Amino acid sequence: MSEPNTSPLSERHVVDAILLLNECGQVKESDFHRFGSNYATAAKIGRKLVRMGVADTYAEFGGHITRYYAITSYGRRVAKLLEEANFIITGELREDDEVEAVSYTHLRAHET
Repeated sequence: MSEPNTSPLSERHVVDAILLLNECGQVKESDFHRFGSNYATAAKIGRKLVRMGVADTYAEFGGHITRYYAITSYGRRVAKLLEEANFIITGELREDDEVEAVSYTHLRAHET
């Protein structure tokens, strides 16, 4: 559970789960097992995502119940911002980033 003034993004596995959902669009609850070792952890992650509004959930019945999570448009926006933050922190260039070659003289001119 989040403490007051604590971002839900700081909770365990939430960022990884949002990025997984963004990549796949929809996942089974059991796909969250990669972040935790048991069913209770997977279910907890899914409930967090729904409470945050980044995922919707539904179940299919056929012999047993399979719970799915699908990313919302809000979730896609959050995931995009998380990916942007990662690029900034790691210093990686994205495909749409442009690098412009400039001369050493040009760089020195900006120092004065």
